[in-house]
Amino acid sequence: MEEAYTCQNSGRKHAVVEDFRMTGAGFTRYFIIQIRKFTAVSCRKCGHPEFYKKGSVCRF
Repeated sequence: MEEAYTCQNSGRKHAVVEDFRMTGAGFTRYFIIQIRKFTAVSCRKCGHPEFYKKGSVCRF
């Protein structure tokens, strides 16, 4: 993903890529079960982030 990235603000092609998980609503939020996976791509120059959904995984 880092190779195909171009920042919308600065036009730079250098980025930082990080994966993270978040809780949903209702049951998963109450029990702090993180089932939603995302990738954040941020420009190294200006810090402009873009978020991409990777899918949902439920592990107990």
